[in-house]
Formats: sequence, structure tokens, C-alpha cells
Amino acid sequence: MNAPDILRMFFVCCLVSVVCVFSGCSTVKKIQHMPRLLTLKRYSDSQDRIAEEAREQNRLFDEMAAEIERGEFSCRTARQVRRRFKEPVFAREVTRNGRTLEQWLYRHVKDFSGDRVYMYFDEKGSLVDLNFEEGRKTGDQ
Repeated sequence: MNAPDILRMFFVCCLVSVVCVFSGCSTVKKIQHMPRLLTLKRYSDSQDRIAEEAREQNRLFDEMAAEIERGEFSCRTARQVRRRFKEPVFAREVTRNGRTLEQWLYRHVKDFSGDRVYMYFDEKGSLVDLNFEEGRKTGDQ
């Protein structure tokens, strides 16, 4: 190597060092905090998905309640109900009139004192009974 090549290499190394020093601090900090930032991003995304799903479940419950109140509820099997209105809030076995039935509850996602729909299915999945219970209206005490 001759002197101009060594001098050129020296300037390139100096330039790279300067660039690394001045841009490296923020890059190192960003990389250092990246796992936390990614965790916060995933948390935010999951909260958005949860909120969207809650809105969808509330919309479906409102449709169900409206159909029941108008006398237009047409689902006759557990499969039809599940396909149209998705999963119930909870399901359990109950004894009613001497029969073991599966009871499903539908309501708004976070409204524990609002309207409720209880559905009862026999062992074949046929809808045996349906109860619509009006809850407290907002502002009632």
C-alpha cells in the first residue's frame, strides 16, 4: 500500500467512526429498549382486538334481543344459535322440570346487570326453552 491509499483508508475509518458515534447512541438505546417496545405494541394490538370483539359481541346480542322481542327468533338448534350469535358468555348443565339441559347465557360483554337471554338445549342440541330477562336500565338505582 502506498501513502495515498493509507491516508484514504484513515479518512474512511475516521468518517465511519464519527457516523457511528453520532448515530450510534440513539440506535443503541432503541435496540436496548426494543423488547419492551415490542411488548407494548403487542399489548396495544391485543387490546384493540379485544375491544373490537366486545363491540361485535354486543352488536350480536342486540340483534338477538331485538329478534326475541319482535317474536322473530328463528334458531331452533344449538348449532344454529352458535353459528348466528357466536359462543355464549357461559354454558352449564342444569336440571329443569326433571330433565338435564344445557343452559346458555347471552348478555352484553361487560354489562352484568343488563338484559340477559337464557337458552336451554336438550341432549340432541334442540332449543327447548328461551328466557329473555330485562335488566336494570342505565341510570336506574
